[in-house]
Amino acid sequence: LDARWQWQLGERLLATYQIYGGLTMTERPGAAPDHKVRAAVGQIREQLPDELGRVFIIHQETSAYLPGRIRYHLLPYPAYAGLSHLPKPDQVRGGDHLLVLANVAGVRYDRQGGRLVGSTGGLAVEPRLAIPGFGTLYRIQGGP
Repeated sequence: LDARWQWQLGERLLATYQIYGGLTMTERPGAAPDHKVRAAVGQIREQLPDELGRVFIIHQETSAYLPGRIRYHLLPYPAYAGLSHLPKPDQVRGGDHLLVLANVAGVRYDRQGGRLVGSTGGLAVEPRLAIPGFGTLYRIQGGP
């Protein structure tokens, strides 16, 4: 068993070297498997305030890989990735942000009313950033 484990470890080391070996430290994140997620989250971080406010990630599949990676790349912001629908109005406060990913059904933005509408009601929001094929960032109205 140890010989097989060592063989697999060597193969992984070689594969990692082939991907990252000739790259500088600043080039390596661009070669990572989640580089598109990282780039999108970079755009989102630019829209977030300097003070660490809450970010709610709304995704169709609450246990999926994507919301977890987004949450990781948003650190140190407190991000919550277990939502498949809008939070109730008493669960959020003014200044919080909602990231509604592109695959979410049942949540829509009412442009005239300035609200996100879903099965749990609606929330007064301000759209901050739309990334085609990824999602839209909204800021809850009120608060700082």
